[in-house]
Amino acid sequence: MAGRTRPCVLGALRAGQPRRLAFMGQPGREVGRGPVSSDLRRHDMSKAKWWVSMLAAVACAGLAAQARAAFDRPWMKYSEIAELFEKFDSLEPERRANLVFRVKAAAMNDSLQPADIALTLDSKKGRTRLPLDAKGVIPFPIEASLRDEDPMIQISTPTLTKVALIIDVLIKLPPQTSFKYADAMTLVKTAGEGMRKHAGIWALFMPKPDGLEFEFAPGQAATAQTVPAAPERVWNTNADGKLVIPLNDELAKANPQIVLSSLPAQARPHFKVRMQLISSEEAKIK
Repeated sequence: MAGRTRPCVLGALRAGQPRRLAFMGQPGREVGRGPVSSDLRRHDMSKAKWWVSMLAAVACAGLAAQARAAFDRPWMKYSEIAELFEKFDSLEPERRANLVFRVKAAAMNDSLQPADIALTLDSKKGRTRLPLDAKGVIPFPIEASLRDEDPMIQISTPTLTKVALIIDVLIKLPPQTSFKYADAMTLVKTAGEGMRKHAGIWALFMPKPDGLEFEFAPGQAATAQTVPAAPERVWNTNADGKLVIPLNDELAKANPQIVLSSLPAQARPHFKVRMQLISSEEAKIK
């Protein structure tokens, strides 16, 4: 994505002020005074404005190009992301049957929106944009020819901010508002194990999931509660529409039914700390 540029204000010559102008090698003549005809004066003024506009436009283009160059950079090799999908596919079918594997791009300090991050796959076939969705999910193409070539993915941001790769595994729950606690938490543990396997050497630093996170619309009020209420538990959404049911030994033994007030948009393992994978290229940014 092109860097942001400040608008350039194009200057203009004010009529009635003397200016000595020379055009196309002609001697300079003073305009705005003396016995110069009004038509000739308008002609000279028009040419002057044209040249000023052209110079200003060139200056603006130069500044824009400089800004783009400052924040366009290599991000990751194709293989670094492709390997994550390959590891997911290597899981036993029964273990990944209820999981959806995705990758996201996000600023380390959350200072950028997905629309601020532009990814481009720079391959022999040409440059292909990888437009992020509203959640930052990357539409990553899986192709054998790209795996063999292993091109670089370029990134462009409006500020020089580190952008991380986020592994996001969704849990496919039945489209119903009630489920057994133990069944859901088994899926959470399976998803967490799969994510650690995907992370490779980064798994040493990856935290374990501590609960099941439901995602509702931001600001939506939703609840989850145990039925029967022994032990009684009630959980509510936060301002971002997130609701977290924690892993709990007492609840695991009781294995109550969990009832949601409405269907969530998504479900995933919950981590206290978001796992962010940084490429060697991004690590150079201070």
